[in-house]
Amino acid sequence: MPRTVPRLWFDTEGEEAARFYVSVFPNSAITAVTRHGPGAHRPEGLARTVAFTLDGREYTVLNGGPEFTFSAAVSFQILCSSAPTRPRSMSPPSNAPRTAASSTAAGSTAVGGRG
Repeated sequence: MPRTVPRLWFDTEGEEAARFYVSVFPNSAITAVTRHGPGAHRPEGLARTVAFTLDGREYTVLNGGPEFTFSAAVSFQILCSSAPTRPRSMSPPSNAPRTAASSTAAGSTAVGGRG
């Protein structure tokens, strides 16, 4: 079966979001960044795509523009065996894209779309 890689669409905040995601999950890293060059329809140097892994699973963000917006329809559910195993910081940097984070009594946390 072909391998699938989820792609998250942002206007311009994709690289910042990827940095936040890899800071929360263990065994995670940004693996590649492509940037817009001179004469592109987006600002030169802005990340076009950012490939990253979250605990070994591959993801990509795309700074595709404002045509489609990142929303709460996309989220990560973090299944935790107990409260102490939850990531310590689920709060993004103050200038990061707004994300919704919520905890449930069952021990899962959702991190995702703009609030």
